[in-house]
Amino acid sequence: MPHPLDLGLNLAVSKTKKSKGKSDVVVATPWHVSAGDQDTRTFLAATGSDSVDDASGPSVWLESRRTNLFEELKVQLRRECTSEGQSRYPSMAFERWWLSAKDFAGGLDPLLPTPKLAEDPALVSDLERAGFSRKAACEIARRLASSSEAAAAAIRELAAAKKSKREVVEMQRSEEGDEVLLVCKSAGARVRFSGFAYKKLKKLYEFHGVQSCPFEKAVMVLGMRYLALGGTGFQLALPSAAWKVLQEDFAVQAECFASPLNCWFPNYCSAFPDCDRCFGSMGSFSSFKPRRGCFEANPPFAPAVIAGMQKHMHSLLASTDEPLSFVIAIASWENPEVATLRKSPFARGHVVVPREEQVWLDGQQSRRAPVELLIVVLQNDAAASDSKMMISREKLERLRQSCTGEAKPLGPRKRPRPDTAVETAQAAADGPGETPDADPSADRARAISIRPGGVLWRVPHWQLVKLKRFCAWFRLKSAAKSFGWTSSVTDGWHARNMHFWLKEAATVDGMTGGGVSDKDLVFNQQFMKKLARLRGNSKGRFQRALDVGAGIGRLAKGVFRTHCDHVDLLEPIEKHLQVARKELDDTTWPGHFICGTLQDFKQPTQSLYDLVWCQWIFMYITDADVVKFLRRVSVELLAWLGCSHRFYASIQNHASFAGQLGPW
Repeated sequence: MPHPLDLGLNLAVSKTKKSKGKSDVVVATPWHVSAGDQDTRTFLAATGSDSVDDASGPSVWLESRRTNLFEELKVQLRRECTSEGQSRYPSMAFERWWLSAKDFAGGLDPLLPTPKLAEDPALVSDLERAGFSRKAACEIARRLASSSEAAAAAIRELAAAKKSKREVVEMQRSEEGDEVLLVCKSAGARVRFSGFAYKKLKKLYEFHGVQSCPFEKAVMVLGMRYLALGGTGFQLALPSAAWKVLQEDFAVQAECFASPLNCWFPNYCSAFPDCDRCFGSMGSFSSFKPRRGCFEANPPFAPAVIAGMQKHMHSLLASTDEPLSFVIAIASWENPEVATLRKSPFARGHVVVPREEQVWLDGQQSRRAPVELLIVVLQNDAAASDSKMMISREKLERLRQSCTGEAKPLGPRKRPRPDTAVETAQAAADGPGETPDADPSADRARAISIRPGGVLWRVPHWQLVKLKRFCAWFRLKSAAKSFGWTSSVTDGWHARNMHFWLKEAATVDGMTGGGVSDKDLVFNQQFMKKLARLRGNSKGRFQRALDVGAGIGRLAKGVFRTHCDHVDLLEPIEKHLQVARKELDDTTWPGHFICGTLQDFKQPTQSLYDLVWCQWIFMYITDADVVKFLRRVSVELLAWLGCSHRFYASIQNHASFAGQLGPW
């Protein structure tokens, strides 16, 4: 599942929303249970897979301790990424580390990872991208891995030492809206559910008939687990129309990556079988071994998870002669694992849904993620010849259409909170309750805990640049010092920015950060036409233009193509320029594709430009280089206008240039 985000992580997790003055609310997506659906054991037997063990009774008290330690790991990483009051926390770094470090097939704890590699490559890469040295990044990764292992061991010791006590979970319905509040006084915890989510979990619980744990207790533990994982947009489900097409045209029977809160079918694989089993989980996908049937897979967008999923699917497809098929829905990022998936020897077809058309479900709301949706069908020969599973262009087109519609853009992700995901139910507010006995391993749990405190949010790069220029303009040295700005930041500024862009994807989302509309293109077309007329061209066109920092050619394609006779594209990143050549067709494009920086730019011909366009570029260049380039533009690059030389400069967020440029 994509991430709009950074998105693009998709774990089998719930969505949460927060009401003013209330705790997080667990919500759920629609589901479908038909008369022909089977409970987990019957379904596993029908698909030839191994059976699953009965669910063990979960402990609300133990889950509250587990989620507390999990939240403290999040806080630890953010504090490790903070120096001199300035946070350099990479967005979604903890979530990517968790996906990479978690052993979904086992491990000491179902939530707390015990990393096989202390220096997790995913986290080290994120920290290096944020500006940390390799040595510092490895140190942070090792400390986080050590804390996580200690937390998992502490929870195991608590589970072994705690005496079994009866935990009473009380249900209270909200008078203000359709919400259900579950409270366990003995554990000091409470979780709030939407009425829709509570009803869905009740139906799944009754359908599967797992009686090893009381319903309210099972629901409360599940809500605590998924609230701790958190993340707005962390999991997006396919729309209901897509599920109907998958069921009717592709004979899909179950899901490989889901949760009780976002599943469509009553049978699915999930990340937390220990608390999901009561609601129909078949266990982790890595332990799911069907010999026949068709299954949908919407995996987390983490390279290690995607690679592991593909390896497991290939093994299953190659080991059976019965019809077996997988329909995979994934974010269409430029990633080796995604490219390998398309080229799989079992791939029978794929379809891409454009990002401006695709729709996902976030709870019960339709959302549009800033990324294309890729659907790939993997089948063995038996499935490819099966009348119910075989694919066709008509089936793929119906599936594509079912994934489109009206939707609101996906909002920003929530940042982890310093406090726990589970609210403490105070005895004074809720009445007297049981007090847990002292635990022999409590000292160890306290030894790895982190003192609660505020979490510093990550300052975006462009805001840091804007702050520097703002402070320089007003000569507010004290303000600069209070925000952790020092002269050393200027050193290596260009190299850090080049390192950043080399790692960004050569896509519109990679260039803009995602979620950008086309309104700027419409405005630029109007502005360019007006500017051309000011220069004396009644048709509103320019003869020769230079696009500085052209990226993948978004502006060239959307603006310059219709208003300029000749356009040269200047871009320092070769992979971005390669995409621009492909998008604009360099064999017919009226201009040159130049790989280089504005500091070292050399004209491909002796002809001058009547337009030099710099958009979203100066924030990545030092003041001295910007001033030098603008002076060179006015003297060497711009064509003369009549008998006088005119230069029009529109500089945004560069107030520090005042007094530096001098007369033109």
